[in-house]
Amino acid sequence: MAINTSLFKESKAFQHIQGELDRLEEDEHLRFDLSNDDHYAYWKLLFNTHNITQERYPKLHEHLDACCTHHKQGGINAISQLLNQTDDDGFVNSNAIAGLSFFEKSFNALAYSTINNGTNSTTLILQILDAQTHEVIGTTPMTDIGNGRYVQIETKAASEPRQIKAVLNYALVIDNTPYYGAVKSDKLAGAADVPKVIQPASKPEHKDKKNIMIALSRGHKAEDSDYWFHKGQWANNTIVVPFKGSVTFQSELLELIPSDTLFVDMKVVRAEGGEKKVTPHDMNQVYPWFSRSLDEQKKYTILEWNLPADGDGKTAGKAISFEKSPWVADTVTLFRCNIGVKTKNSPDAFVWAFVYSKQGKDYELNDAPGLKNIKPLVFYWHCLAKDTQIRLSDGTTKSIESIDSGDVVQINAKGDTLPVRATTLGHYKGTALRITTQKGDQITLSSCHVVITPDGPRSADEIKSGDTLITLQGNAQIKTVEAIDFDDDLINLLLGDYDQLESLDDYGTTMFANNILVGDHQIQTKYLSHQRTHPKNILANISSDWHTDFQSSLTDQNT
Repeated sequence: MAINTSLFKESKAFQHIQGELDRLEEDEHLRFDLSNDDHYAYWKLLFNTHNITQERYPKLHEHLDACCTHHKQGGINAISQLLNQTDDDGFVNSNAIAGLSFFEKSFNALAYSTINNGTNSTTLILQILDAQTHEVIGTTPMTDIGNGRYVQIETKAASEPRQIKAVLNYALVIDNTPYYGAVKSDKLAGAADVPKVIQPASKPEHKDKKNIMIALSRGHKAEDSDYWFHKGQWANNTIVVPFKGSVTFQSELLELIPSDTLFVDMKVVRAEGGEKKVTPHDMNQVYPWFSRSLDEQKKYTILEWNLPADGDGKTAGKAISFEKSPWVADTVTLFRCNIGVKTKNSPDAFVWAFVYSKQGKDYELNDAPGLKNIKPLVFYWHCLAKDTQIRLSDGTTKSIESIDSGDVVQINAKGDTLPVRATTLGHYKGTALRITTQKGDQITLSSCHVVITPDGPRSADEIKSGDTLITLQGNAQIKTVEAIDFDDDLINLLLGDYDQLESLDDYGTTMFANNILVGDHQIQTKYLSHQRTHPKNILANISSDWHTDFQSSLTDQNT
């Protein structure tokens, strides 16, 4: 869809809002009050110019109009509270511009919205504008209905060099309460080359994998992971990120003084929702590992950082701890780092470089001087209790904590087999489930672990007494599902090659655990993603008055 950007220039409301944004500090959010005529007209213009029309998105417009006529919107009073809302593990809601770069006569901006527990709807409109005239030179919309945990958006603008800014406009509906806001950034990447990131990175043999694999609390070393950290060093669901690399600047760097001439902002963003940053106190442990080095011209133009994993898994080396993450099956995590330095050519303003994870096969497509895209990180969690007996290819069983990479397990009643590529082991304290079948088979597992039914995979917390499971002896009804207090080790396996499963239709990476057919790590992550993103499941979980909006969002995402 071609967007008539001249409509923005002609709109007094649009120009008024840009003036309000210009008066805000970097990363300060504009909170819209849609009882204000200019604020309402601004959002009407944004929606209609991006084909988010009332006919295609009736529920979004219903909220917009209700906010105007009844002053019921949550933005003006509650948006700060929303964005500062933190879960028990310190993950906070965020709408942010991740980076802004210029390369080969094109500006590029990346932004995201991440909300703990998701939204009814997330609408993002990311724009690149001339900072002086407010001319819109690039604009992209994105609407997500029924998920909203992590929504990534990117826009481009073909242009000659000029002073620009990026603006992320966001309209969120959470528990049927709408929030309208915007945030700007003029932090343009200014380094001389693309940052070099040595860690985190996939091993050469894993270069085709879509994620960087990190195993925590591992009992046995295996070759499937890119990094692994021993159970004695970290809690089982600690986010640990190694970070080593460098970037070159065009002018001599001033002496590195934290917060004065060197500023580093490190965050992780969960696909499940929410972001967490390294605290200022913990940054005191990070800053000493940034240094200047000499280039061939004997000037301090290279900034290096050296916080790597140690490589043998026994300790984390100097890798960065973001502390605990909630215990969930989906562990896709996006790493984001903004680095600002002052140079002799820029002694009063920071020059920027950005490193961040970007989802998608083309994650490196928009690498540019000062901007490096890396793969998302995936952390292995653990799910089955110690002493669970796993059936091997020869018909014998072995306790799950004794299984190592290279063991071969039986994956179905036909006798098909797969090798074990990974084992993970960590201590878990909390509520677990104990399932007992009518045939007397019993298994203890975390609530997110997947069991296999005749109708396909289900997470353990979705099944109940009377449901049917697949077992080694055939189908068996569940007698009881008990919630129990658990304080012991949990273990999981990864079978076959990572990314082996194309879909859940064959659920082919399974194993018999105490005779009950359950999934491995791959099924867990793929099942949760399927439950959250498959159109059929979203439609089943949203009210019917959102259905038209949802179908329109699918059309827009596929064009």
